[in-house]
Amino acid sequence: MIMRSRQNHYSYETAVALLLALGIVLARLDFSFAQVAWISYRVKHVLSQVTF
Repeated sequence: MIMRSRQNHYSYETAVALLLALGIVLARLDFSFAQVAWISYRVKHVLSQVTF
């Protein structure tokens, strides 16, 4: 049980790092900041529902 929650914590950190990288890529592709913020908010919302 403890092992699994630790794994989830690490995968959550990885997801956040990927989100940051994705945000940078989208910014370079000239997406508006509002779109990037909205997308990352939605993904964060979904992640918070999936991982307890």
